[in-house]
Amino acid sequence: GGMDFETQQFQKREEEALQIQHEAYLRAHPEIHKLMTDFLNECLIHRPQNIYSFAKAYFLPFSKSVPRYPPVVLVGPQNVGERTLIDKLCANMPDDFALLQLYTTN
Repeated sequence: GGMDFETQQFQKREEEALQIQHEAYLRAHPEIHKLMTDFLNECLIHRPQNIYSFAKAYFLPFSKSVPRYPPVVLVGPQNVGERTLIDKLCANMPDDFALLQLYTTN
């Protein structure tokens, strides 16, 4: 069951081409090395049990710098259900919605 010689050679050439592309990208973006070094240092300092949650929290501020959507403002008369809708949006889509401030005019 292994690959035949031609398939192995093709795969090797593809891997080498991809390696060259990756190296060119990294040379064009030296900030990636600093970013990853900083992240690795934070991991070694904090030694998180859940690396995925730690990574999400670490990189989240970078994603917040450019909002994906414009702000949404919900208004309505008292007891119409804005808060229920807000709570559901925040619970079901936490990466897209957050409650910043609720103002009322009572």
